[in-house]
Amino acid sequence: YDYYFILAVNVARLGDVRQSSTYEPHYSAETAIDGIIETDISIHPCTHTFDDNPAWWRLDLKKVYKVDSVVIVNRRDCCSERLLEAEIRVGNSADNDNPVCGNITNISQATITLHCNGTEGRYVSVVIPGRAEYLTLCEVEVYGEESNNSIGKQSSTYEPHYSAETAIDGIIETDISIHPCTHTFEDNPAWWRLDLKKVYKVDSVVIVNRRDCCSERLLEAEIRVGDSADNNNPVCGNITNISQATITLHCNGTEGRYVSVVIPGRAEYLTLCEVEVYGEESNNSIGKYHWELHIDQIPPGFNMNCSTFEPKYLFSCSSRGAKQAVYYGNILSGILVHSTD
Repeated sequence: YDYYFILAVNVARLGDVRQSSTYEPHYSAETAIDGIIETDISIHPCTHTFDDNPAWWRLDLKKVYKVDSVVIVNRRDCCSERLLEAEIRVGNSADNDNPVCGNITNISQATITLHCNGTEGRYVSVVIPGRAEYLTLCEVEVYGEESNNSIGKQSSTYEPHYSAETAIDGIIETDISIHPCTHTFEDNPAWWRLDLKKVYKVDSVVIVNRRDCCSERLLEAEIRVGDSADNNNPVCGNITNISQATITLHCNGTEGRYVSVVIPGRAEYLTLCEVEVYGEESNNSIGKYHWELHIDQIPPGFNMNCSTFEPKYLFSCSSRGAKQAVYYGNILSGILVHSTD
């Protein structure tokens, strides 16, 4: 006989987690990925939210995976029924509006397996929709393999948590000891590339540089936009000043599916703490790539007056006394940012 073994890897333990609220500190979101399977929370803590509507738990896998199955361990000391009708969602939105890959309809067993059949996504959420409820998860395991369709890539990865996707996670932090940024080895050339999945007219690219050290590494970097999946697209801007953490390059409607940051002509480390791309879909775009808008966070120091905001980016603008509110969409991550002056 020939025996074949398939090693299934639980990728959930590689990620970061959040939940809608935390009932007590020891019932944190992290307890669902600690590798300890115990269904009595008096013996070992599970996650536990307040009576939220909706109650949710979300896992950031840091990369895009083809998710085959999600295994959930429910509590059994009491209250198992709270998990009924919970949705498991998988996708690339950092909100909880990704496609549903399964619903919990039976809680007769502590361990519940939902089959997602290769659904691709960076985020896995458990959401109880339509009612106020406590959410408790004693363990969550996610099985699948890394997707080749990850939208961010780079020339190399210095350490796993410095992946290309950290530049598009919506978190603006310039100290990599607090939150990771991208980080390559000393490549020649070092590069980072984004696949927008369709053609855009790119008006501007905003780059957040690291500030804890080594800001000068980004000097002379080129921003390239075009339809080549290599890094030979037209240059729409060069970084010549790193006195500020946030650097804006104006591409003036340059069309392309790919946005690259390349350090040419020398061996260098490339670190990007965040990249934001602003523009509108081109009429030359083929295919359809859906993205959602949601309020996420306000970039440090961002300030803009409604009257000067370009109409093609403006979703809403309101005035209350001296206060004005601006909403604009980031085509890269689908983030809707709210700013007041």
